[in-house]
Amino acid sequence: MGCPSNDGFEPNGKPYLLKVVEKAIENAIVFTPKIKYSFTLQNRQLQLFEIYFCVDKAKNNLIPCKAPGF
Repeated sequence: MGCPSNDGFEPNGKPYLLKVVEKAIENAIVFTPKIKYSFTLQNRQLQLFEIYFCVDKAKNNLIPCKAPGF
């Protein structure tokens, strides 16, 4: 797996567009995970809350799976 910062996405305390964050994660792990965000009323921004994916232990790779609450 790669690192999202290789995609031009680096944590810096500034907001990013959701699509930029999602694409950086997708490119880093070469898989489209389920992503959950939380919304803060104080600054009215979404924050990355949870990244959900499953692993096939036999083949040692990421696989689609049913994620509760997504």
